[in-house]
Amino acid sequence: MESKFRSLSFAVLAVSVLTACSDSDSNSDSTDSEATASSNETSDSSVFTSSTVIDAGNVCAAGGIEIDMGFDTNGNETLDDDEVIGTETVCNGEDGQNGSVALVTVTSEAAGDSCSLGGLRVDAGVDTNDNDTLDTDEITATEYVCNGIDGEDANELMTVSNVEAAELETLSFTLTLSDVQASDMSFYYGTLDATAEGGADYESVAGTVTFVAGETEKTVSVALNSDAQCEGSEYFVFQVSGEGANVSGFGTITDVCDVDSDDDGLVDIHSLEQLDWMRNDVTGGSLSDNEGNSLNIGCPDTGCNGYELMKSLDFDTNSDDVLDAKDDFYNAGSGWEPIGNSTTAFSTNFEGNGYTISNLMVTRTATNYVGLFGYVDANNAEISFQNINFEGDLTSVYGDEYVGTLAGYVTPNETGSVNINSVHVEGNVSREGSSNMGGLIGRFEADIDDNTNSVALQDVSFVGTLNDDSGSSYNTGGIIGKVNDIATFTLSDCSVEVTMNLISGDDANLSEVGAVIGELSVGDDGVSDTATIERCEAQGSVAIDQEYTAMAGFIGAATVEGTSSLYVSYISTDFDIDTAATDGDDLGGLFGTFEVQDNSVVEISHSHTSGELENAAGSSTGGLMGGGYIESGSVSIASSSSIANVYSSDGNAGGLIGFLELETTGSSIVIENSFATGTVEVGDDDAGGLIGELELDDSTAFFELTNNYTLSGVTATSNAGNLIGLVDGTADNVSFTENYFLNETFDDAIGTGDINVTDTDELNDLVGVTLDQTKCPVSAGDTSCSPVIYSGWSSIEWDFGTTSQLPGLITDSVTYRDNNLDGVFDE
Repeated sequence: MESKFRSLSFAVLAVSVLTACSDSDSNSDSTDSEATASSNETSDSSVFTSSTVIDAGNVCAAGGIEIDMGFDTNGNETLDDDEVIGTETVCNGEDGQNGSVALVTVTSEAAGDSCSLGGLRVDAGVDTNDNDTLDTDEITATEYVCNGIDGEDANELMTVSNVEAAELETLSFTLTLSDVQASDMSFYYGTLDATAEGGADYESVAGTVTFVAGETEKTVSVALNSDAQCEGSEYFVFQVSGEGANVSGFGTITDVCDVDSDDDGLVDIHSLEQLDWMRNDVTGGSLSDNEGNSLNIGCPDTGCNGYELMKSLDFDTNSDDVLDAKDDFYNAGSGWEPIGNSTTAFSTNFEGNGYTISNLMVTRTATNYVGLFGYVDANNAEISFQNINFEGDLTSVYGDEYVGTLAGYVTPNETGSVNINSVHVEGNVSREGSSNMGGLIGRFEADIDDNTNSVALQDVSFVGTLNDDSGSSYNTGGIIGKVNDIATFTLSDCSVEVTMNLISGDDANLSEVGAVIGELSVGDDGVSDTATIERCEAQGSVAIDQEYTAMAGFIGAATVEGTSSLYVSYISTDFDIDTAATDGDDLGGLFGTFEVQDNSVVEISHSHTSGELENAAGSSTGGLMGGGYIESGSVSIASSSSIANVYSSDGNAGGLIGFLELETTGSSIVIENSFATGTVEVGDDDAGGLIGELELDDSTAFFELTNNYTLSGVTATSNAGNLIGLVDGTADNVSFTENYFLNETFDDAIGTGDINVTDTDELNDLVGVTLDQTKCPVSAGDTSCSPVIYSGWSSIEWDFGTTSQLPGLITDSVTYRDNNLDGVFDE
């Protein structure tokens, strides 16, 4: 192996290094390698060369180098004058005149005529053709430095390999004994700088290696670092000393100049250090280190436009399962500094390539915009974050406001787009402040309302805890804290397993808390937006003992306005909400609360909820929705169900909806092909198997129930109805078609209130049946059953099962039903 040096870049080149002190071990600090070996620790002298820069002058008109070679016979790790056995002078430039660079190459010399026991060959010369290589015809001087004192002392016991690797890889030196030993033998090893600098170019090591009796080979690894410079190969020395051995190996670090090795336009990230460097170029156009060096070699002509991980990274850098001052980027307990802020936002792509970032720790409780990235701005362009995994028991992100594992705040800006694909988080997220915390993202928001920006998340997940250290807070979600004013928002194929620890405090108030999204705002100020959420599941729990508003197993609060649209489909939740608050409103398995304004549209389908929803000191609790407020617009709920047990202390509890208000002539709701089977209990008034209270503020509002059933056990002090507890107001536009309820306890479809209908037969489609009667049909309108029910129901939407099964809803080839009414969907 040949090692080449640009000799003018260093002052001293040590060919053999000092050994470690006798109390060194494999975990010694790099300073141990600089300890001088005492006379009883090594039996042989070290061979050295030293290279000194010569200024321009009489000796060399353009400057050059002077190379001394000899033996460190007194063991002081310095080549003294009386130890020099040869000197060569090499001037820069042809004949020392034209400014070409003087080079030195060091190669291993096998045992032979030049060195009986082997050693080194040192060639010196001038790179006259400027090809950065010392060619044979450019060599002006050659010296040999042989193993052993005067090249004669035996070093026959051990050999050490010369190795070469690229920056950011690992060099592994092989130590080989020539003969099997009858007893254990230990040797000291250490590294010493040459052109490569320990701690910068490579991680210095020193310690003891022990050959157990019978072993003949060991390896010692040295991790290599990088910088953002293209400076040629660099070199350091690995020395091993002990009884019967005093040998050196050469480590050559091959410079990596191509920052885009796979030519995909993304800058390669190999280490935590390089991950940190991304903050130096938030546009992703180069690899720029903290010393001001920058590389973009290998990027396409149009430039690089982002970063990509080339390996998994772990913030527990010493692998002791503790994050402390011994780990890189611990920063006195503050941990990782988020990349990007409101002044200098991160605005480019990040590709994880399926690799994992383990044990990310951020503890910055007085800082907004906290996560791996703090503030992300697409800057009216298209950017993506994809194929990233966050794992590790020590993963913890803790900030003030706008907090998320991936990013605290993300904006597509006016016309940009942000795509987040295949991002998975296992960890803990905490907030000191009052707003915007999500397992992945604290907040999405467009800085300027526009109908051309977009945000899309696909195949994302969060498993862990959300912790709130603020007495009053809002916008908390397992995936996203809040989504606001995004023209086109899409969330698909998401999964959440979350435990929410929301502390209490004096006069505290929580609002907009959801297992997946805390608050979703679609449309604003006349701007028409669209949000689509599909194929997601959520499970977990939250327990609170303070005042709250809008809490749910999926989305805490949703507002749809500005003639906008919200589509929610193929959702399943199993979420427990336990409150012991002084007051609380709008608690649901799917939505806590939703508002529809400005002739907007909401469509909910194939969504199913289970769990325990306990509103111990408030009202408006429902298996799907706590409170629904339709000012003007249309809402449809189709092919959906809830088997959650619902309790509301102060009123308005329903198997599907706790409280529903239709405010104007332009408001309507249709509920079809849906069911509820959990218990519904109210400590006060207004409990219904489907809806607790229906408030009709305008008689022309439209309300429809088609092909639904409820087997909920309903309990209230007053206004208890098997379908609807209380109807407040009247409506002329109603439609009831084949709706069934369990009449084994009482036979009231509607507890209290009046609905005016033009066809009195409409009320005949609110039918009370027994549990056995609901299970009997094996097809729509099965005439073998009495009474004949489900006549107009579709076999595409419903699976009627056997005579001992309830009708189940078909969703993605899975049938949802709860035959034994135990609150668990049957397989």
